[in-house]
Amino acid sequence: MKKVLIIAVSCLLTLCMLSGCADNTQTPSEEQETVITDNAGGIDLPSLDNYEDSFLDLITYMTEAGIIKGDGTEVNAESIGAAQGKRFTMSSGPVKYYIELFEYEDPTTDKAKSVITNAKRDHTFMLFGNTESITQHTYAVVSENGKYLLLYSDTSTSDSAAQRQKNAESAFLNYCTISK
Repeated sequence: MKKVLIIAVSCLLTLCMLSGCADNTQTPSEEQETVITDNAGGIDLPSLDNYEDSFLDLITYMTEAGIIKGDGTEVNAESIGAAQGKRFTMSSGPVKYYIELFEYEDPTTDKAKSVITNAKRDHTFMLFGNTESITQHTYAVVSENGKYLLLYSDTSTSDSAAQRQKNAESAFLNYCTISK
């Protein structure tokens, strides 16, 4: 019974994460998907010298690191207490994966604190009044100061998926050293 409940909650969370935590400003048919070449190994991170602490520079950095491509789709960031957010949909062969980036202008609001605290503590966060666990397919990383949040979701559980997640987290946390 517990396994069925865990699977049901995981599926519900994945659907919520794939929908951008709430309504999108674009319809699904307008969402951009970018096909990328899989980087099976580690990544070479760009130097931080040419970047400032801004959401636009975070996106530029993640793009130059080869983690995301394309313009992404704006998502309703207010639903998790963030000021702005973008979802990037990529595919590698038959596998799709999603990276969502959020910026918190005020990480001390009740919604923001709930998301940030739970994501830092145990990769869970409060969404629509329910505590949902982040599964291995949907992973949350928060910058040390709580200004930025990365959500990673992958349709695969392969070693390549684990490496993509590790690369995304490494690039994200490296960029976030700017905003200590």
